[in-house]
Amino acid sequence: MTLELMNTSADKRNLSKSTSLIKKVTCKIKEGTSIINPTVIIGKMSASSIRKCNYAYISEFGRYYFINDITEATASQLAISMHVDVLKTYASQIRSISTLILRQENVYSPY
Repeated sequence: MTLELMNTSADKRNLSKSTSLIKKVTCKIKEGTSIINPTVIIGKMSASSIRKCNYAYISEFGRYYFINDITEATASQLAISMHVDVLKTYASQIRSISTLILRQENVYSPY
């Protein structure tokens, strides 16, 4: 499985996020994890590279993720806990939605 480790400074609420790729690595999904909040195992990286990572993309899932935590699994492996970025993952579908928003006048009702 391929994991693209990235960095972003965009607000979580932004639909479009600019990212910079730090490194593409192969990873293994941790047993008992979900597609929404996955934990993946990768080989060790340099401390300066891993400190920059706060965003990721898993091509096999077609989803973007916020990195929540990076921990040392073993002496040679890191565990990366993530949470799906729904806005970036489904940005094209969200943009294609046509909506009509009506504004209701302020009507005071005591009931």
